[in-house]
Amino acid sequence: MAFCPVCKNEYREGITICHDCKVPLVEDLNNGPAPVIYGEREQLEEILQFCKEKGLTTGFITYNEESDSIQLYFERNELEEATKVIRAFFMKKEIDRLAVMAGIDPKEMTPEMARELQLQERKEMEDMRRAERSRGIGTSYVDKRSKAAEYKSSSLVLSFVGGVGILFLILLYVGAIPALKGWRTNYMFMGVMFFLFLIFVITGFVTFTKVGEILEEAEKEEDFIRKVKNVMEIILTKDIIDQAVASADPAVTQSEEELYFKRVDYMETVLKEKYPDMDSDLFEKLLDERYCELYENSEDNDN
Repeated sequence: MAFCPVCKNEYREGITICHDCKVPLVEDLNNGPAPVIYGEREQLEEILQFCKEKGLTTGFITYNEESDSIQLYFERNELEEATKVIRAFFMKKEIDRLAVMAGIDPKEMTPEMARELQLQERKEMEDMRRAERSRGIGTSYVDKRSKAAEYKSSSLVLSFVGGVGILFLILLYVGAIPALKGWRTNYMFMGVMFFLFLIFVITGFVTFTKVGEILEEAEKEEDFIRKVKNVMEIILTKDIIDQAVASADPAVTQSEEELYFKRVDYMETVLKEKYPDMDSDLFEKLLDERYCELYENSEDNDN
């Protein structure tokens, strides 16, 4: 029997190509070609061409229905080399991008120059991010308790406006406001305004009923945040982070910018592994607070 290395379908003897995937069949799935990378077909074709130029001959692109993605496959005997070549492809792409940004020929770009440009770019992005946070632009996270307060405030305003409006219409209708007695016979105006103010009251009431639910969620959220912070105090200490980002060569001195990005990358990796489903805005908020607590605030105290 033969099998398709992509869709894993089994075929009878005599058939050599998968009807759906259009790839050669293999006798043993464990020894057949394996996916190396997935993505857009145009990019994968560019990668495949680069691999062919480096002497790799077994690569092919096909759609994998199981993972709903287009993938680049290689035979097992070329898997290791293909991984290295693909890594070199993306490195070349990054060097070309940095060279364009610096306005120089990619051939003149050295690893040191590329590293410096990457650090500069990341520093500029982080400076922009911090500036936005300082102006309240980048902080899109709103905790549940604040949200409940906003709902309560909105419900009171809507109910007050609607109630005052309905009272005004009643006084107008019974003739208690002589200066506007001509409006009492304008039934179209009275009906439309009454309906509008009634909507205000109903909306205010409905909004107010949600406050209790949000406050319950707020208690759960605050409990979750306390637990996360307790865990962060254990797994993301200054000693642990600094040890993780330390250079393998003690003689190599890392710049403060480079240390910053390495620390943040490490903290993100550890926290995402622990809480993969955490809200992205909450994740960023807690990460920023922990970093400031460990480094920026501690440095201010030292000074």
